[in-house]
Amino acid sequence: AFCSDPFSLGVDRKTGGATNICCGKRICLDCDDSRRTVIGTGRAQRCSFCDIPIIFGGKEQVGILKKNAKKGAAWGQFLLGLRFARGNSVSQSDYEAKRWFEKASK
Repeated sequence: AFCSDPFSLGVDRKTGGATNICCGKRICLDCDDSRRTVIGTGRAQRCSFCDIPIIFGGKEQVGILKKNAKKGAAWGQFLLGLRFARGNSVSQSDYEAKRWFEKASK
């Protein structure tokens, strides 16, 4: 079951949506937060869209993003660029950020 709550397409969690790094689909924050509340229950959390287990570790997420970015997924390239721009689970690199942002824009 999916909710129909509207959310922003911004890239920051404060804007109302989160992007699933497995498939690039967006989920509203209320659904994302409720999904995260089952942490510690022993049940594997799975993406509501592609049914892949959700990874919460930053370095594992970067690996998945790189895999999708190298396949040509613009959303993955953009999110990887953000990681490099902010130094989120990778070494901060303006060069790498620019490279991935440019790939995403094509």
